[in-house]
Amino acid sequence: MNQENKPSELEMKLASNAIDAVMGSLNLSLLPQELQEFKQQAIKDAKALANEWELESCQLRDTEES
Repeated sequence: MNQENKPSELEMKLASNAIDAVMGSLNLSLLPQELQEFKQQAIKDAKALANEWELESCQLRDTEES
């Protein structure tokens, strides 16, 4: 959250990806291979966002300490 208690762009992206992941997992017509690919992509996306989140947190900490 930013100083106006509004979600940051990263938080919005995380929420959007979470919603997409839930919606995708509810698609019961996925073949086992497609489901596995979906899971692998969801994990890659989550790791990329976690790295982005960590970088943003470090930048905020550096700004606050300055």
